Amino acid sequence: AVVSTQSTGEAAGQFKLSVTDFLIKASSKALLDVPAANSQWADTCIRQYHNADISVAVATDSGLITPIVFTANNKGLKQINSDMGELKNKATEGKLQPHEF
Repeated sequence: AVVSTQSTGEAAGQFKLSVTDFLIKASSKALLDVPAANSQWADTCIRQYHNADISVAVATDSGLITPIVFTANNKGLKQINSDMGELKNKATEGKLQPHEF
């Protein structure tokens, strides 16, 4: 289904979705569907998050870096695709800011 969707979008002259885009969206949905997986132990309590920020490994000349797609749960596939394109470019050019990874 993912490959079929990719081909349809590309043939229509639209943006090209990657399998990674679908994985980011699915992971963000899963984190909200299972709140225990989207939580953190903080001293004396467990903090549950209401958004899903997803890190994705990007290869650069100096090694791997993991930029973050913030609030992926609130974004559509087109926005995730656009964000990943920008983050990949910044990563390979060495222009990611600390808050972006």
